Amino acid sequence: MYKKHEDSKLLHEGIKAPRNYYIPHSPDETWSTDDWSKSSRILLLNGIWDFRLFPSYEDAMNYLDKMRSSGEALADKLEVPSSWQVKGYDHNQYINTRYPIAQDAPRVPGENPTAIYKRTVDISEGKLEGQVELVLDGVDSAFYLYVNGEEVAFSLVSHASHVVDLTSHLKAGENEILLVVVKWSFGTYLEDQDKFRMSGIFRDLYLNFRPRHHIESFRFHQTFAPDLSRVDLSLDMTFDNTDDLPVTLVLKDPLGKTVLKDSWAKGKTWEIKDPVLWNAEAPALYEIVLKTSEEAITRPLGFRQIIIRNGVYYWNQVPIKLKGTNRHDSDPLTGQAISPEQLIRDLEIMKDHNFNAIRTSHYPSSPWAYDFYSKFGFYCITEADIEAHGTIHYYGENTFTPHGHEDWEKLSFTNKFYTLTMHNPLFREAVLDRVQAMAIRETNSPCLCLYSLGNEAGFGPNMEEAASWLKAYDPSIPISYESSTNEAPGYKNDLSNIDTYSRMYPAVSMVERYGQGDLLEKPLCLVEYMHAMGLGPGDIEDYWQAFYNSDHLMGGCAWEWADHAVIGQEDEPGRFLYGGDSGETHHDGNFCVDGLVTPDRKPKLGLMEYRNVLRPIRVSDFSIEGQKICLTLQSHLDFINFDQAYYLVIEQYENDQVLKEEKMDSFDLPARTKAKMEFTSVPYEENSLSYILISIYRKEDGLFLGQEQILLQEAKEAMLLKNAGKQSILSGQESTFAALKEDHRYAQVESEDFVFVFDKVLGQPCSIKRQGRELLTKTGGWNVWRAPTDNDRYIRMEWQKAQYPYMRGQVHACQIDYKEDRVTIHVDEVMAAPVVQPLAHMKTSWNIYPEGRIEVETQVEIDENFPDLPRFGMRFFLTDGFDAYRYFGYGPYASYTDMRRVSHLGIFQSDLEKSYQDFIMPQEHGSHYDARELVLSDHNLNLHVALQKGSSFNFSAYSQEELTAKTHNFLLKKDGPILCLDYKQNGIGSNSCGPRLMDAYRFKEKTFKFAFVLSLY
Repeated sequence: MYKKHEDSKLLHEGIKAPRNYYIPHSPDETWSTDDWSKSSRILLLNGIWDFRLFPSYEDAMNYLDKMRSSGEALADKLEVPSSWQVKGYDHNQYINTRYPIAQDAPRVPGENPTAIYKRTVDISEGKLEGQVELVLDGVDSAFYLYVNGEEVAFSLVSHASHVVDLTSHLKAGENEILLVVVKWSFGTYLEDQDKFRMSGIFRDLYLNFRPRHHIESFRFHQTFAPDLSRVDLSLDMTFDNTDDLPVTLVLKDPLGKTVLKDSWAKGKTWEIKDPVLWNAEAPALYEIVLKTSEEAITRPLGFRQIIIRNGVYYWNQVPIKLKGTNRHDSDPLTGQAISPEQLIRDLEIMKDHNFNAIRTSHYPSSPWAYDFYSKFGFYCITEADIEAHGTIHYYGENTFTPHGHEDWEKLSFTNKFYTLTMHNPLFREAVLDRVQAMAIRETNSPCLCLYSLGNEAGFGPNMEEAASWLKAYDPSIPISYESSTNEAPGYKNDLSNIDTYSRMYPAVSMVERYGQGDLLEKPLCLVEYMHAMGLGPGDIEDYWQAFYNSDHLMGGCAWEWADHAVIGQEDEPGRFLYGGDSGETHHDGNFCVDGLVTPDRKPKLGLMEYRNVLRPIRVSDFSIEGQKICLTLQSHLDFINFDQAYYLVIEQYENDQVLKEEKMDSFDLPARTKAKMEFTSVPYEENSLSYILISIYRKEDGLFLGQEQILLQEAKEAMLLKNAGKQSILSGQESTFAALKEDHRYAQVESEDFVFVFDKVLGQPCSIKRQGRELLTKTGGWNVWRAPTDNDRYIRMEWQKAQYPYMRGQVHACQIDYKEDRVTIHVDEVMAAPVVQPLAHMKTSWNIYPEGRIEVETQVEIDENFPDLPRFGMRFFLTDGFDAYRYFGYGPYASYTDMRRVSHLGIFQSDLEKSYQDFIMPQEHGSHYDARELVLSDHNLNLHVALQKGSSFNFSAYSQEELTAKTHNFLLKKDGPILCLDYKQNGIGSNSCGPRLMDAYRFKEKTFKFAFVLSLY
């Protein structure tokens, strides 16, 4: 049986040539981006359709025959647009690089789930006087269109807009529109995107009612004067059913004033003086209306110039930075079917976190999305619907290295399998077709900053031809393609039409070197960097320090915006499922849970960290002379004055109290410049923690957008006990133990209201009581394991091989010295686990004081054969009741050595519930970096902890074992409270897909001392 969806040469049938996006409307009505579907000239076909899913294309066609011969009906109903998998049909499947089908192009499996969609449309005779078009903006993966029983069209590009002329196929009255949609087609080999694989009519479809003679396509051209004071605007236009048509052009400026009204003529140019230029910080949009006697088309127009000169990317002659993210169409309830309201929600959250760029990974967005990108102010890397990295799993010798994180000497990578598709003539026409579909539809969008030829599909003649066509078609938008770095053996890639050097996940050191300009004469664009999976990314600030130091570096887009997940038909909201949870045999687990926001768009710690790193201004220098603080502020805005959109609040803190607050509603700081300002502090105590916070807010709504801390004075004594009136506990009181007991295993000391029992076998306290209240539920101990983060996914294998999850203290010798004012316990011990040699040798001392103070100090030597440590510290299992706590350290959010910019050093309070960070895949969370003090409270009992500078703590309702063992957050069972005191934790990084953790954040010390003090009161 011949199947068009397996024909590599057919691609489309009955489909009009690609054209730029627009919505026709009548000449006397207005059109709006926000309400595009309300045009009187369109009929939206979204809604409930008759539906049935079949196991194969053949089964569907057999049933279609029955529908025609005997009137068989489609028993089910399905909302359109939607993905049929999230509606309970077929099954969900998340898979990353691998193809879900055999690599047998152009063939696909015979068992190919195929759906029939049907609905009737009533069309009046008057609507049929002109031309009627059916527009389908997204059908995955191929469709056959039937109208009134006749096959009319076929196509197989999922994320392209398809326009079909239905004029001769319609009749007055009821018309039957029927689509046969197959899950897999020849196009599947170019749609191997890292996402849940979903199917169906997932974007809008509608009818256009147009005059017989109408505008078919148009393109704007802008030519600027050298100083951008003038732009010459011209317009190419094609028509349907005629060679020419009288057209009136009306141009309105961003304030709605008409600045141009004229008749169009081929080759005509209009001069616009002093144009208001579009950029992401001030997205000034003109409105252009093209009118014929019977129809009008309204489009936004943004004036902007893009050039690349001497390896620097310029937007309106400014070397901008892309502060961006990759964004998929993804929702746990609607799948890849995304409404304007859902997109706007994403864009608003992005703007609330200082973003200015989006990469439409890894396919074009819905056509109307680009109008919202332009309206909200986002530079857009639009990407062709091409991804073919499944070829790396072609069976045979494979030396594929995905991104070459660490080695700048390899500016290209050779692999015969990765480049298969782009050297295979079978895909030549399809690759070109998809690039054309992207570029032609989006060509007039003001937001476009780069064309991307696709993602991870290798390079070769097929892509070279597409790049050559694109450069000739629209040289005003530079071309980007990360996979241009991949070459087939014996072949030299032609990169003459690739304008940027695009990379994924390079190490910061590589980015810094590129910024020095000694590698390539193209700007570096990190189309993907900083993998946001789970707890992360942890190295954002380091990348941006590099970006800001060189104009050769364009910035980039974090991977990625939102966690991908689905909700099972029987599951309640919030019970998110990932790869393998739907019974699929081939999947990639939770690798899709890799976003800055949760599937239901709740910001994660990584997003808040990113927001602060991307703050509009930074303190570049400061000096303190007495009470006068002189600050130098650097604007990292590219176009607007800081005062235009933001204001500052400066607060002076002493410990946790605000001594002074000063709001600066006006601060003149032009883009990309520095300015000085002064703040006069009020006196503060000699030993206090004193600092100022410079916070940035948006004038429009007072939204917080970032802050920076300037320390005036480090704390010189314990703050929390002092505030509690218990400072004497730290210095000791004249007291003695009332009883001393020791046997072969235990040593017990007692004072008036304090009991301490030490287990000499385990080398740890097994009971600590104050005022009759037990502190511990069981014996804790030294600790090197943490519940692995997603970004620990590779080093985790080394950690497990080194037996880190099973490391426990093992006592070699224990000596107890009883003195009048204290008891000192000396422990010679190791950290050891089955299978391997001891990890660490430690000499530990415990000083126990009768007033309820416990001093612990250990000297540690790590065996040099072991890998970096996850952490090193001590763990205490506390009795129920401990909940609230105050601490002096980095807060108020969780913080780590490389993930602390959203927090600052101060005194904060929290509780056990707030300490929990909800990840779909449970993992390490809730640590506080550089903690100096901590007070845990249980009604009348308080535990004070004093730590050395640079230490951290974690207070959790879940043990590391529970977090490690459970695969989903809804499976967790509380087994705390548990207190971990850490000398250090390994950094977070983004090694789930990015480079290994930077040396500066690795826990690789082999000798160190760790000390802390516990005080009960």
